[in-house]
Amino acid sequence: MVDEQIKMMSHLLDNSLVWRGSKPRERDYFNYYPSGIGKCLRKQQYERFVFLGLLKKPLKDLNARSQRIFDTGNSMHERWAQYFEDMNVLRGCWKCANPLCKCFKDSGEFDQSIPVEKIREYLATPIMSLPTRVYGEDNVIGDFRPKSCTCGSVNFIYQESVAEDKNLKYRGRMDLILDFTHFDNYFVNDMTYNLNIDVLPKPGEIIIADMKSCKDSVYIRNVAKGDGHPEYRAQVISYIHMIPQAKYGLLIYENKDNSETKWIKIPKNEQWWSTIKWQLEQLNHAIVTDDDGKVVSTCLPPPKPKSKGSFDCKFCEYSSICHSSKIWDSPDLESKRKMFYKELLY
Repeated sequence: MVDEQIKMMSHLLDNSLVWRGSKPRERDYFNYYPSGIGKCLRKQQYERFVFLGLLKKPLKDLNARSQRIFDTGNSMHERWAQYFEDMNVLRGCWKCANPLCKCFKDSGEFDQSIPVEKIREYLATPIMSLPTRVYGEDNVIGDFRPKSCTCGSVNFIYQESVAEDKNLKYRGRMDLILDFTHFDNYFVNDMTYNLNIDVLPKPGEIIIADMKSCKDSVYIRNVAKGDGHPEYRAQVISYIHMIPQAKYGLLIYENKDNSETKWIKIPKNEQWWSTIKWQLEQLNHAIVTDDDGKVVSTCLPPPKPKSKGSFDCKFCEYSSICHSSKIWDSPDLESKRKMFYKELLY
């Protein structure tokens, strides 16, 4: 029998997670995102409509378990970024972790004119909300971790670099950018098993990696013996085509139940990339504005799922709106799906 006090603490935590998950995320839908490109694009268009004020977003059915799953994925990204940072092969953006960073001039001298009240404000503000210096933002593939900031700090927070195609309104953050130019092999001589570092990527070869975590049943069914999820491959293919320096991509899965990993190499795929660009053009052209920028007409792509009972529909917050659409009763729905999703209809 569960102690009542323990039970209440558990409920308190769950409610806190639900409350946190209900807060608006920073992502806007002026752009479309690679993380959704291989999925049902009807959902991304609904998100765009909400962003433009054309549709009211349905209330999301939130629960603490979903929030914990989301957080588990985030913690995986942080751990793996640290793994590669330790080997000095990680490129990205690096935010100075000194809350008083902006109190130092570009010359490195402390700015004596800054009021004490301002300094106290900096010290009391969460570091991610402060305008400290960020290195690597001006380079599409980011930079290696700096040795020190202009302010003298040697502490930095890793941030993901952005891949973007402004013409397509397509933008996404890349989990990892790997470059073995400055690979630090300090540990190699201490290894007890054979490690042939000569076959590692050559200095300057850029590899874009995306991280995914999954439970054991999904790992066994969709990952261990295959090429990973097609929608995730479409995401990585987008990145490596938007970044000219990229040699290839990687999908790295981690099994949440036993920490097994699966590394899947993703080469460039001109056919898939051509389809992705065509889809984005269709989505952008489906929103028509007048000379004043006011939206005068819109349309939606066909749904990707074969039926309303599909897995994707089950967890889609727009399903109630979408399922009332006449397109589901269209006799030529299948041909519309094939025409729009092409080889990405799997």
